[in-house]
Amino acid sequence: MIYRRHWRYIVLNTPLLWDRLKINTRDGRNISRACGILVECLRRAADNKLQLSITADVAYEYYDCQPLYDLVLDRCEDWESLKLVIFGQVPPIIPPPGAKLSSLRRFEIRPQLLGVLRASGTDTGILKSLMQTVQRAPSVEYACFDGTSLIDRHMLSGAIPGTAWVNLRTLELHTYEGADLISVLSNCSSRLERLILAELNVAIPVDGDVVEFPVLKTLKLKRFAPYWLRRLSLPRLEHLVLTYLDIQRDTSPLFDMVQRQGFSIRSVSFIDIVFMDVTVERFLRLTPHATTLTVTGTVFPYIFDRIALDKNILPHLTTLVVRPSTWMDNRIISPPLATILRVVVSRLDTLKVVKVEALLRPCETEVVEQIRSLHRHGILVEVKVLPVKDGEYLEVPEIILLMSGAMIFTPLFGSKPTIRNPEEASLLYFSFLVTHLRSPHPDVSSAWIFTRQIGRRGSLFSIYRKGDFK
Repeated sequence: MIYRRHWRYIVLNTPLLWDRLKINTRDGRNISRACGILVECLRRAADNKLQLSITADVAYEYYDCQPLYDLVLDRCEDWESLKLVIFGQVPPIIPPPGAKLSSLRRFEIRPQLLGVLRASGTDTGILKSLMQTVQRAPSVEYACFDGTSLIDRHMLSGAIPGTAWVNLRTLELHTYEGADLISVLSNCSSRLERLILAELNVAIPVDGDVVEFPVLKTLKLKRFAPYWLRRLSLPRLEHLVLTYLDIQRDTSPLFDMVQRQGFSIRSVSFIDIVFMDVTVERFLRLTPHATTLTVTGTVFPYIFDRIALDKNILPHLTTLVVRPSTWMDNRIISPPLATILRVVVSRLDTLKVVKVEALLRPCETEVVEQIRSLHRHGILVEVKVLPVKDGEYLEVPEIILLMSGAMIFTPLFGSKPTIRNPEEASLLYFSFLVTHLRSPHPDVSSAWIFTRQIGRRGSLFSIYRKGDFK
């Protein structure tokens, strides 16, 4: 009992344990109880900076939560972070006149509104008023806008010249639909160090003034590599992260950008890419000073073979990280361990860190031990074996065999040679896996299922005729 009282006393009297506040519109069902709890949390947080998160749940949008909002608005100068997740009506979080939000460092807004642009005039007014206050806040370093409902095209434009985003270091834009994106980027380009762009729906002319980011070090692109990337100058870019890119749409603008900035890039990450492996090889040749390569997602052995055989690809490689896909629940394909071993052996003179996550087959136990044994050469080696149930994944050789068998149906495709061998047809294989993701191997072993799926996708790309494969 003495120990319990001791720890209870510590918990109740440690302000750092009370400064994270979460408000949900469903709390309005019992507003008096919710207000009592919030008052007590604010009291125990004392003068600590507050981490505030507000969720407007569509199922509870008609509950009156204004008393809760008033309580936190009274402490708005103590907000260190503010996150709004809006599925229903926009909560009336409008700082009082004259508020500076002097402590605010992080701001996130995710106005989903059922995924449809249906915000009322009141909702738009609240968002615009809040945005203008946040833009003026002197200490905001991180801003994230994720959602399709930022319908006011000037909401992010920095309509207060010279005073908007004066300290912004990281900007994330997801599914943003405003047409003034270049204006948004121009307002904070001189200070930004990290820029994350994902699935933007904007129509921006390719020709126009170039926006320079003199101190930007990290660029993350997700499902998005637009042609207007040519209008961005990134002289100090060091870390490039690419996620879910499409080989047909995204390759050209991405290569144009990397050809200009590649010599400054030190770290490259591919996350669930849909590149052909030859495209990845060409990409890596444009980043000769990169020291870190991270590959997350299902991969064929081709690119690792090329790295092992050709030291002109990533000649300064010091860190190699390979993982299965993070979004496939059953991690259906394991990285090619034997090929990764060849890479490590061929780069013993430069590699310092190797991290691999894999699904372990009985025949690969020896390969795993060989990779782990390379720590004797002064390399930090981490091999994590992931659990998997029987029948939940396919072997890479089986995938390649299915592909090779399907090549007799070449009339389904054009004759333009864009892929050199079956191992590079990762988009084909990706489509196949997505369609049959939760089917065990015996259910999808029939070749006609695979070739029919290829036929549906045949208009997207061209493949060599059978005689041209290695």
